[in-house]
Amino acid sequence: MNGRVEYFGPKGLIVVKVEHYKEGVLDGKYVEYYLDGKVKAKGEYKNGVLVGEIEYFNEDGTPLKG
Repeated sequence: MNGRVEYFGPKGLIVVKVEHYKEGVLDGKYVEYYLDGKVKAKGEYKNGVLVGEIEYFNEDGTPLKG
């Protein structure tokens, strides 16, 4: 599988997660969304390996601190 994959929320109306694949392996940007469309988490993969860390955000858009 190659390209962008979108996962939809309730009733199939809202994109809740986007991933990119290259030859069946995660490769590229990864983004999760709250149901209101704001970013919940984002990161990047290269050849199936997470590059750095996934950043998480509160519903108001501020970074979530661990």
